[in-house]
Amino acid sequence: MAPTLTILGENLVVLRKDGDLVYKGEWHDRKRSGLGTSYSRETDSYGDILYTGHWKDNKYDGLGTLYDSEDTTQVLYKGEFKKHEYDGMGRLFENGEIKYQGEFKNGKYHGTGVLHENDVYMGATGQRAGKNNWVDGGDERYEGNFCMGERHGFGVQYAYDPDHDIDIKVYEGRREKDHFSGYGTAFFIDDPDNQVQFEGMWKQSELVLGKEWVLDSDMDDYTVVNVPYLVYDGAFHKGKRHGEGTEYAKDGTVVFSGEWVDGKRKEEEERSPKRVRVE
Repeated sequence: MAPTLTILGENLVVLRKDGDLVYKGEWHDRKRSGLGTSYSRETDSYGDILYTGHWKDNKYDGLGTLYDSEDTTQVLYKGEFKKHEYDGMGRLFENGEIKYQGEFKNGKYHGTGVLHENDVYMGATGQRAGKNNWVDGGDERYEGNFCMGERHGFGVQYAYDPDHDIDIKVYEGRREKDHFSGYGTAFFIDDPDNQVQFEGMWKQSELVLGKEWVLDSDMDDYTVVNVPYLVYDGAFHKGKRHGEGTEYAKDGTVVFSGEWVDGKRKEEEERSPKRVRVE
């Protein structure tokens, strides 16, 4: 059965298909254009609103609100559209909570925005200046620049630690296609009393040249404060000290300056017993 059109007034119509309400709103040149509302024809959500807002040439275009087709009680997106895609300023929702708020382009995060995710960064194990380690149980938040759906440019990343009920800064600096890339500072936190940070140049989320700091608890007017002190300045490879670098004591004196291999001073590496394969 062909769709039926009921004219309510000048440029205002009701569109039905097989007797079901499909659209109610403005109509120009035989197309949905202007303010209007579309409705669901699915069995579980029959007659519920799917979208309400501005249209142009049968597509969402302008300000509008889109509902989840699987649960029309939940808002999926609220903001600007262009040719049926999220485009401009808007808010994307997931399970009733804001997942992303900021700029969109062609349906993707693009520009500045805030992204919320459910994986929480809680520190690194093993290669501490290497790739991220994550655990479930809280909220990770990124505030900064995006490019076509990926974190790209300058931004700050936080994690909520549910065990200590605090927000933790994870990384501040530049990114390229979601990876730490360029100059930035990463905060590796096993717990609030054991904090290490790495500052310098990153590539593919691994530090290649920079500084390693340890935050040491100290007293200041009877208040405990974390005082950073430098423990290493030099080259890294795959999360370990590797190449030319200098190790420092807590008082700033040089402990060792020279070449490192796989996390060890080269002199220590040369003294280490070599494994000999017996045929």
